Amino acid sequence: MESASCSVTLPAGFVELPRERTPSVDRLIQLAHEWQAALGVENPAELTEGSVQTAAMLAATGAAAGVTGSAHVSAAIYRSPEASRPVMVLVSTYLEETGHSAVTEALESVEKLSAAKKFDDVRRVTLPAGQAVLVETAHSSRHDTPAGPVTVTSRSLSAWIPSPNLPQTAVIEVSSNNAEDWAHVSGLAKEIFQTFSWDEE
Repeated sequence: MESASCSVTLPAGFVELPRERTPSVDRLIQLAHEWQAALGVENPAELTEGSVQTAAMLAATGAAAGVTGSAHVSAAIYRSPEASRPVMVLVSTYLEETGHSAVTEALESVEKLSAAKKFDDVRRVTLPAGQAVLVETAHSSRHDTPAGPVTVTSRSLSAWIPSPNLPQTAVIEVSSNNAEDWAHVSGLAKEIFQTFSWDEE
């Protein structure tokens, strides 16, 4: 089956994560180096126990995205513009078989499915690459910590962009569990969606 080809440009600071279940030791070390460089560590080649543990955590995140069919997953950590706290952002991309014969058909299918699942916000927009549907979701989970139970809310904004020539739809998902900075993450997501393009076929 012919497959659509597309690309998206991520801002500086994002590091691609491995999607395999068990990345090699060399790949984990490379990830640790790249992550430290993205954070601006003075000597990113000098690894610590903490940096290796962080790389393992990031690799697990990438593997989880790989299991769900992600074609690409990257992570970045920024400083909140409002307070002295880190903001973790994850970007995952997918290529879904939607079997549409027209872009409007695919858009309507996404809208109906999103309405059935009662997602927080669903709206149609026009991007440089064409029409798309933006879907915003939120999921809360409770975790036990030494200080007691903590509720973590993860939010995501996804752009569903149907191919005009093939029955496939690109999905770009930007997510974060930093609820306090969601407005900034959402703004970043919309900037990323603007960079998406279908490669010439």
